[in-house]
Amino acid sequence: MTTSQAGQRLVDDHADLHRLLEQLKNALRERDGDTVRSTLDLFWARLAVHIRAEHLRLFPAVINAARNDKSISLETVESVVAQLREDHEFFMHQLAAAMSKVADLEQVATIVKAVEERLATHNELEEIQIYDLIASILPPEERTQLASQIDEELMKHPPRFATNTWLG
Repeated sequence: MTTSQAGQRLVDDHADLHRLLEQLKNALRERDGDTVRSTLDLFWARLAVHIRAEHLRLFPAVINAARNDKSISLETVESVVAQLREDHEFFMHQLAAAMSKVADLEQVATIVKAVEERLATHNELEEIQIYDLIASILPPEERTQLASQIDEELMKHPPRFATNTWLG
């Protein structure tokens, strides 16, 4: 299936998040507490912004389009989105817990490993089941609008991060 501009932007963001996660794991292996704290904070914030873009823009657009496209099972789309939202809750709660335990790098490493494992299957599900739908069920003008909205959401970062830090 052809990936839309919006879908590709989110896939690219998955790759950026994966690179940050690798940096975090390296800092944990090196037992570099300061780098763990700053990288974990950035990863958590970047993932939260990614999730926000999906919740505010992507999921409503895909569900709405599925309501109008009888070739797609609305029930299936809603079920997949519900699973993705559940995963998002898991990620945010686990990363908040990791931030609160940053003095204990072993606990942080255990939490990061659990997040990493679930994130791998989560991203695969998103990319195959949801992102690929964009090109097939949204009209071109809505795809363009969605891509613009997602880009806008992904650029909204907490003020504690400089733009060059945010963009990596």
